[in-house]
Amino acid sequence: MEKYAHVIRYIEWLYEASDLVLGKLLGETPTRGEVLPLEDLFFTLQDVNLNIGLIGQLGGHVNFGMGMETALALAGAMRLLAFSEINEDAACALGELVNQIAENTCAPMLEAGIDSSLMPPFGLVCGSPEISWPHVQKMTASLGTPYGIIHLTVGLRLGKN
Repeated sequence: MEKYAHVIRYIEWLYEASDLVLGKLLGETPTRGEVLPLEDLFFTLQDVNLNIGLIGQLGGHVNFGMGMETALALAGAMRLLAFSEINEDAACALGELVNQIAENTCAPMLEAGIDSSLMPPFGLVCGSPEISWPHVQKMTASLGTPYGIIHLTVGLRLGKN
């Protein structure tokens, strides 16, 4: 697992950030699932997928995947509305949620001496896309919420600026 050390560390930061953001939003911290390595090519079987990117010393992508009901409930919690479909407002709410979680990983990265920047959430995809991230170490983890599970797929590489 040595080659995955930077990915495991980032997943820990994601867990801590999720505890903060989702704990505040939902009134309870999410449960943490097992962290497992992935192959180079994988399919996400989640209904709704959002990605953030990292550039710099730590670079790559994080996919936040979830079922439709989970996505609708989380978007509703963000907007204090009920959603029956992923419309523009629901998509913005989910993007904002993912962005808040990702932003809360920046301070631990800086404290660890890692100079990286976040790209805003992108690629809201409904369906099960094939994802290929070559030349990065990939792992998967999960967050259990009262509304369902958020699946985290993290593909990162350590490099130079």
